[in-house]
Amino acid sequence: MLFFSICFYNLEGQEAFKINWKKEIGYWGVGLSANGLGYLLYENTSDIRFEDWQNLDSENINNFDRPAIYNNSVQADFYSDVVGNGSVILPLIVYALKIKDKDWRVSSIMFLELAMVNFAVNNITKYGFRRPRPYVYSETFGVDQVINRAGRASFISGHTSFAASNSFFAAALFHRAYPDSPLVPYVYIASSSIPIITGINRVRAGKHFNTDVIAGTIAGAAVATLVIQVHKRDDLILRTSTNGVGLVKVF
Repeated sequence: MLFFSICFYNLEGQEAFKINWKKEIGYWGVGLSANGLGYLLYENTSDIRFEDWQNLDSENINNFDRPAIYNNSVQADFYSDVVGNGSVILPLIVYALKIKDKDWRVSSIMFLELAMVNFAVNNITKYGFRRPRPYVYSETFGVDQVINRAGRASFISGHTSFAASNSFFAAALFHRAYPDSPLVPYVYIASSSIPIITGINRVRAGKHFNTDVIAGTIAGAAVATLVIQVHKRDDLILRTSTNGVGLVKVF
């Protein structure tokens, strides 16, 4: 929490983030290349073969993850879609509310980069590891439901990483726009709850294992942190006083 507070605090409306267009070309080049790699991995991932499906043994799953193979909640699947995919509106809400940001374009570019990097991380891990989803081990699903490419995309949880990156990024924007607001701690608590709720429901739906959603949360938070770190202002330094912690501009 302190880390996010230090990174995102600004003073007297000073912009906490910046855009360096020369560096942006490099960021986008790396991001698009990573997405290209993810696409190639996806294209080279085949459906689960019938004989491989028959040879799957749930006893090979660790004890922490194994209970997920017995889950099949349609309601939880719906909730995870609503909360996870719906998290994309959180940064947009902050955009609409904030009044201290002098240049919304900076935040918008960061948001696009957030989505680009998170999408790449998800595809690379999902179709690099090709871990079967919990429902693939279940006897309640028919062959046609499990013998497909989607059944090999358990690690990491895309819904959870998407929720984590969006919610943490939104909390960062809010803190920057309203550094003195008493709501800041509650915004961070709420932002942490979004990926947790999403992850719990992904497991209850039988779509992911516990380790999938934990890794997804970490990945999403890491992506948000990365995007924020590479855009933070170098001319703002940490200052402490009796009023708390803040960032001030160095001249």
